[in-house]
Amino acid sequence: MKKKLTTVISLWMFMVMAVVGCTSNSVDNTNADDSNSNQSVKQETEQKEDNFNKTGYPIVNEKVTLKVLGTVQEGSSEINPILYQDLEEKTNVHIEWEAVIEDAWKEKKGLLFASGDLPDIFIGAGVLSNSDVLKYGTQGLLVPMEGLIDEYGLNLTKVFEEHPQVKLASIAPDGHIYGGPSFDRGFPITTSAPLYMNKEWLDTLNLEVPTTTEEFYHVLKAFKENDPNGNDKSDEIPLTFNNNNISDLFGSFGVVDDHKTHIAVNDGKVVYTAVLSEYKEAITYFNRLFQEGLIDPEAFTQDGSVLKGKTKGEERIIGAFQSWRSTGWRRSEEDNDYVAISPLAGPNGDQLWPLMGSKVARGGGVITSQCEVPEIAMRWIDALYEPDFAVQASLQYYIGVHMEKNDDDTLSITKIPERGNKEDDKYFPWNGHRVFVMTKSNGDRFIDKPAHIIEKQELDQLYNAYYPEETYPDVFFTLEENERISQLSADINTYANENYARWMMEGGIDEEWDDYVEKLYDMGLDEYIKIYQSALDRYNSSK
Repeated sequence: MKKKLTTVISLWMFMVMAVVGCTSNSVDNTNADDSNSNQSVKQETEQKEDNFNKTGYPIVNEKVTLKVLGTVQEGSSEINPILYQDLEEKTNVHIEWEAVIEDAWKEKKGLLFASGDLPDIFIGAGVLSNSDVLKYGTQGLLVPMEGLIDEYGLNLTKVFEEHPQVKLASIAPDGHIYGGPSFDRGFPITTSAPLYMNKEWLDTLNLEVPTTTEEFYHVLKAFKENDPNGNDKSDEIPLTFNNNNISDLFGSFGVVDDHKTHIAVNDGKVVYTAVLSEYKEAITYFNRLFQEGLIDPEAFTQDGSVLKGKTKGEERIIGAFQSWRSTGWRRSEEDNDYVAISPLAGPNGDQLWPLMGSKVARGGGVITSQCEVPEIAMRWIDALYEPDFAVQASLQYYIGVHMEKNDDDTLSITKIPERGNKEDDKYFPWNGHRVFVMTKSNGDRFIDKPAHIIEKQELDQLYNAYYPEETYPDVFFTLEENERISQLSADINTYANENYARWMMEGGIDEEWDDYVEKLYDMGLDEYIKIYQSALDRYNSSK
């Protein structure tokens, strides 16, 4: 019995030891696996760090691919032009481009963010709106970039130091920077669309360039009645416009109107221009011109291509219109049929003209939450702000073809690129997939300014004395402000603009004015103005 018990105990002890041994081996194996895993992660991290260069070029030693999305116009140039190919060679970062046709982008954008199937980077001024940047940034779908800029954004940091107002405009209301900015401070342009008048017709009819709204009326009337183009047809259109830019002329009546928002500033206070008596007086004047057949009946419906067909047609039929510059009407270098004229003085001596604001697009280069290598993405975006790259992308002059870089770092223009020419276009990204950034220091590098800049700045000289003392600045609205503005403006501005066009063409403003103003306030105009005022006060306090 004793021998049997001893045998049982021995067997039991053997089993316990076996189990303990197995457990011990299992623990040892687990520790070994963990150790191997940690070692693998460590090696992978070290490899990534060894591949990445915090400064200098290339950005990576072994090629890395980033997915970048931009937009293109249908039928436009390739999304990977020579300038971006040069950048890949310099940085060793390969870009897998996704090009979305601009007209399809709005729908595509919503689907992308809803699915979370995002590229590493969005690129292009205006690809993401201010509200997009803030909305998707606060949802965690875009990477806050301020820390990355501090550590890896050498070029962008220099841009912010040179233009602190650009940095201020880039900071969202939540304190983050969600995108590299696009802006122009290199060759400041202050006037968008000067008023051109047919000088050949003036000379034919022995008329002076008008200086007042009343003189303008009589000149237009003469254009209509006296066959200034000499073809024995009544085909002259004294005045035409599109995109509602005729409201630029409202300054002759004492009101500077932004047709998109109708927001202006007077002595620090926000006003809604479409309820001012000066606005009413301006519409009454232009209704007089419509009633007498002096304004193109298609003015409110024609697009830019239709207008250009009229202003650049074989036979001149337009007396006056607005255009960015002479390319809107000139048929050859020798063509001097039109002349830009100064703002007209109104019945009370008012002579104002809207100042073209220098906006900052906040979504020029944006890193998404899907990007696994944000430090590489940041360095690639920062390379877009390197002075030589920025000046080529922005002005679309290629160093070595259209301009030369001199020993003292100045730039000399050697050839004017021809827009629409495949040989010239192949070098440059289109607006929808480029960051446009012109600093003052980059503009100062040019020995001779580009021809289109010279022309625009000469045109600006006609208007410099007539800009308003105050303009509404480039504020960054909060999400709540953006949403509420969108809701309110859908009713308020739609109603105001419908009446604007109808009153000009058909009349009736005197009889309907009081009810119109009352209805705007019923739609929430007080709240609309208050939102703009709050954003203005916040902007001013952050200076």
